[in-house]
Amino acid sequence: MSPQTTLTPPPLNRRIWSSLYELALLFGIVFVSAMVVQTILSLLNVRLPNWAHSLIAFGVMGGYIVYCWTRSGQTLAQRTWQLKTVGLDGQLIGVGQAWLRYTLSYLGILPALLITWTQIHSRAQMPSVATIFTLSCTLVLINWLALLGTSLAHPNKIALHERLSKSRTILLKK
Repeated sequence: MSPQTTLTPPPLNRRIWSSLYELALLFGIVFVSAMVVQTILSLLNVRLPNWAHSLIAFGVMGGYIVYCWTRSGQTLAQRTWQLKTVGLDGQLIGVGQAWLRYTLSYLGILPALLITWTQIHSRAQMPSVATIFTLSCTLVLINWLALLGTSLAHPNKIALHERLSKSRTILLKK
């Protein structure tokens, strides 16, 4: 980190826009990797359960993010929005710390996924695909905003998953 860089926390709106951009980039990464994995599985005549495909997507996204955070501290979205992920000391984070931070960031969507799963697997009438999609998206958005919103309660604007992983997001320039 350069001497003129300070550990200034970014405003919430910048974090939200960066997260939305990251989501769009991750969609593309997961789409291409799923196509490659499915092609290989088809050629090998192998069929995986749905949870295995989810695990592969989790690993691919994590691999991209961890690589970026440990090499430069910035994903492409963070670079665009002038944000950087660092340790509490301002230095780049290590691989273990990056994986912990990435995994803990799922705290923002885990409640939504669990509620949606219980709705799908309930003994009542099966909800429509549109209902499941709407419920999932709404709950994910609420939980995601709540997780980022935890940074508002901390004096240095550090969100819950950052506190637990001893890392933080900083603003590079104003």
